[in-house]
Amino acid sequence: MSMAMLLSQMIPGVLLLIPLYILMQKLSLLNTYPSLILAYTTFMVPLCTFMMKGFFDSIPYEIEEAAEMDGCSRIGIIFRIILPVSIPSLVATALFAFVNAWNEFMFGYVFINDEGHRTLTPGITLFKGLYSTDWGSIMSASVLAVLPIVLMFVYLQKYLIEGMTSGSVKG
Repeated sequence: MSMAMLLSQMIPGVLLLIPLYILMQKLSLLNTYPSLILAYTTFMVPLCTFMMKGFFDSIPYEIEEAAEMDGCSRIGIIFRIILPVSIPSLVATALFAFVNAWNEFMFGYVFINDEGHRTLTPGITLFKGLYSTDWGSIMSASVLAVLPIVLMFVYLQKYLIEGMTSGSVKG
């Protein structure tokens, strides 16, 4: 299963753009946000699963055995032991997926052609005309596009650093 997840990440999104466009067209999802949600989820689930597996493999099995010896059920072990310990890695993985979806240009540009539904990254290209480019608007829109990510990183920095380092060292 791990090899299948890794192999799915080796296929570039550009190769799947035309089949996904045809699929979204047949499902009548073009110019809708569910098309983007479906595309982003499809490409992020394998990578996020791979990241979380690295963390869950670093949790010692002895903790689970000790909780089981204390009378905790399997569901109780997950909710009382594993999830509280894995909050930093969950936050780091969620932040990674959010930043990838926030910065993604290709699917937002191809799947949504309606200017009323256009996402932020492809929307910045609207400031570029055929014969002129409004550089001031492009720069200010770019700063406004980065601002929520920067604020989120500052707020969640503790969890991000813990989550990125917790699954990296085994033992």
